[in-house]
Amino acid sequence: MSDSAPHSLEMRVLVLAPARREAAMIQTVLGKARIDSTICADLGALRDALAAGAGAVLLTEESIDAGNRNRLVEHIERQPPWSDLPLLVLSHRGADSPAAVDEFDELGNVTLLERPIRVGALVSGVRAALRARDRQYQMRSYLAEVQNAAKTRSLLAAIVESSNDAIVSKTLDGIITSWNSGAELLFEYSADEAIGRSILLIIPPDRHDEEQRILRQLRRGLRIQDYETERVTKSGRRIDISVS
Repeated sequence: MSDSAPHSLEMRVLVLAPARREAAMIQTVLGKARIDSTICADLGALRDALAAGAGAVLLTEESIDAGNRNRLVEHIERQPPWSDLPLLVLSHRGADSPAAVDEFDELGNVTLLERPIRVGALVSGVRAALRARDRQYQMRSYLAEVQNAAKTRSLLAAIVESSNDAIVSKTLDGIITSWNSGAELLFEYSADEAIGRSILLIIPPDRHDEEQRILRQLRRGLRIQDYETERVTKSGRRIDISVS
């Protein structure tokens, strides 16, 4: 399993049913379908199990009275932004009952399953919920990658800005896209003056052909390192530099 993949607890189904026999039957059915499940004795046990991770919750309508429903709603509302925990409710009133729909609507991502339910329909419903949950975990991993990338970019930007060396970035067409404080000190142009202009701004006219050769190498993916040359400052001074 990769680091980005959900661990086993995060893909299990939590079962909450007051009748032990019914809970055990559900667990047996899911087990035969190779779906991991955990029976929760009460709402407190369900909340504890949710803290460790779950792919979906399967419960009966008898297990959720008004008080329990409010406490479950409070827990669900504390989910992170990427999470929308699937809840499957076994109801005698069925999915077409307006009363049942209204009663469980506040729980969020609820699917009502009408009792008595066929084994195939139960397994199919649970698998659909777990597929949806897996997509949520993929989004969690993506958001974490984006956040880490943003932190890396911020760190690199801070390093570049604080460097005493002139660090300049440009497009493969030679247009300046960044210009740090070191470049400002060395070449005498401010960032506002340099960004968006051609790199030829700081290259002596007799070395323009040299810059075209450098750009061709960069387009081919080749590295330029410790290349000794000259550049020109805003005041017109020619200075010796080493380009990497």
